[in-house]
Amino acid sequence: MSHSESLYQKLPLFLQDFLVNTKGFFLKHTRYNSNFRKELKNYIENYKTNKIAVDHEQLRGFLFAAKTSRYWNSTFEKYNINLNSEDVVSEIVKLPILSKDEVFNNYNDLITKEKGKKHYLATGGTTGQRLEIPAFLNAINKQWAIWWRYRYLHGITAKTWCGWFGGKQIVQAQQNEPPYWRINYPGRQIMFSPIHLSLKTAKHYYVQIKKRKLTLH
Repeated sequence: MSHSESLYQKLPLFLQDFLVNTKGFFLKHTRYNSNFRKELKNYIENYKTNKIAVDHEQLRGFLFAAKTSRYWNSTFEKYNINLNSEDVVSEIVKLPILSKDEVFNNYNDLITKEKGKKHYLATGGTTGQRLEIPAFLNAINKQWAIWWRYRYLHGITAKTWCGWFGGKQIVQAQQNEPPYWRINYPGRQIMFSPIHLSLKTAKHYYVQIKKRKLTLH
């Protein structure tokens, strides 16, 4: 747990709610900007046309960008990866699975040489190893555009409220009465605490799910 997360845990409920919504507002405007909307439109249109060909070219572009890093440049050479092959998918299956330990041990060499402001995305650290990954805003927009294309195809829209059960500890572990959740209004999320869910507390989760009319998709 980071220092900021540790501090969050010590705050009273109303301040936790304030910070959850402040963070939600920031994430909404970072992820869902005009570039996100452009990428989402492109992904939806491509899905309706030649999806496989488009996906392969997107993958090829991603691999060429990765090749600007010392780690992937040497790895592609080691395994004789031909990024110009017509079947780029058959090339990447030659690569071994990248482990988390390898990421930690080669962190600086994995960062590409592309220029621009980076945002740092952090893993939850549930394995005991928290990892911060630098990413360009454009890459973040593309990532969320792909996820929202999938959601739209299943009837989920930006106005749909959702229940979130994530790895981040958003409720103090010692709390023994509801609410076992925090509400992110900008993100339309009911952020439930998975560590408090039990046979004893399940009814509180159920009532909140019914109250917010959260549905299965």
